Amino acid sequence: MDFVIVLYGRYVEERHRGVAHEAAAEAFGRTTGVGVMLGAVTTAATFYAFLITDFRGLKELGMITGTGILFTAAAVFVLLPALLTVSKGRHLSERLHLHSFGADLLCLASRRRPRATAILVGLVTVAALVGASRLSFDDDIRNMRSANNHGVLVRQEIMKAFGMRFSPMMVRVDGPDEETALRRTRELLPELRTLIDGKNLAGVDTVADLIPSRKEQEQILEILRRRPVDPGELRARFDRALRAEGLNPVAFAEGLDHFIAALQVRRPLRMADLKGTALARALGRYIAHFHGGVSSVVYCYPPAGTWRRKAPPALLEMLRGKPNVVLTGTNVVSNRLRQIVWGDAARAAVLGLVLVVLLLWLDLGSFRDTLLALAPLGFGILWTLGAMGLLGLQINLMNIFVLTMIIGIGVDYGVHLLHRWRECDGQAQAVAETSKAIAVAALTTVMGFGSLVLSHFPGLRSVGMAATLGALSTAVLSMTLLPLLLSWRRP
Repeated sequence: MDFVIVLYGRYVEERHRGVAHEAAAEAFGRTTGVGVMLGAVTTAATFYAFLITDFRGLKELGMITGTGILFTAAAVFVLLPALLTVSKGRHLSERLHLHSFGADLLCLASRRRPRATAILVGLVTVAALVGASRLSFDDDIRNMRSANNHGVLVRQEIMKAFGMRFSPMMVRVDGPDEETALRRTRELLPELRTLIDGKNLAGVDTVADLIPSRKEQEQILEILRRRPVDPGELRARFDRALRAEGLNPVAFAEGLDHFIAALQVRRPLRMADLKGTALARALGRYIAHFHGGVSSVVYCYPPAGTWRRKAPPALLEMLRGKPNVVLTGTNVVSNRLRQIVWGDAARAAVLGLVLVVLLLWLDLGSFRDTLLALAPLGFGILWTLGAMGLLGLQINLMNIFVLTMIIGIGVDYGVHLLHRWRECDGQAQAVAETSKAIAVAALTTVMGFGSLVLSHFPGLRSVGMAATLGALSTAVLSMTLLPLLLSWRRP
């Protein structure tokens, strides 16, 4: 939308000056179009910076959005002149209009009252510094979801009642075969149970206790071979015992059938023998086959309200250096995820900023002008962080990447105004006309991202708020601070 608005705003300005259609199209194509294309490339570059992240979703976001921006810019440059040309014979020049929303007056006022503008920008910046100092970081993934999820509320109530969390950590023990994996699990269990103290763990759950080792099974089979059981005699004895207690043997018949069938087994039992039974489906939570081996899982339940963000240090220390053992779980993954996100966000932001600086320098040919074009962006990011701090918003795993997006979105406004300033040599009314387009472009961005504020998910709401504050801040500063700095540099 920004590309169309800025180009169309220049076209409207030229037509109101009495310029013919061809000359007006020439003006926005040769001059304003350069700034628009630079804005498209810088915005795309900041999204392409997401390609260095370790997250597939962010990589795809960067590729799709960056490429989409370039395709959109190309479509605008091809279609907008054609559509304006088609409509030129309809004598629409007197009806051409672009609402300013007071942006032109704001721009002109900043130049007429430079000292007052500088003082006001300084005061807001000081307030932003105070707000930024209050800004906190929330890297808990659970806070990204809706707080009104009834299922989550019930789950928390149950966890509180039972005194343990139902998001266990998992100790995965690998082996070349099922017997080895279960043996290694049994060897690990005594150490794990020493941590069931109400501080580190509330309990452990494993299938290794339910399936005896091969050695134990062979001992039992040897006893059964020496003292074989007669099924008929066993059933008759059991029936007599039940009747003596006043119980109906029919109710126990199915269970007794299973017990007698188990006594007829003459070889050690394996998981494969349970395939297709209800028991196999239950044991599938604990045993998993992979190419070249088998994994056995021990579920470790933390006490309620503890170890949400990382694993207990005592558990990590106990498992450190043990071969064929891996600790995982939502808290373990979340801790690693936080480390990756902060690193990726920093790298993407630095790379995006470097690309923007290089592109601006190549286009403007002056490092001083490059810094001037970036001034609204720098102050705008500070204002955004300050406003978030004052409003009680937090930096989280989702909106941290919005700061990188603001670099691409916010720098465009400064680029458009600086290009227009250079073209008209700072003529006040011409610069004010460009501020109209900047205002409308910023408002469309606010409407787009602002719709996320209505989401039920806190993570998406925070993205909408951060993007809205960033777009407004950079736009206002481009229309006030940048003209002020340009006037001081070259009265």
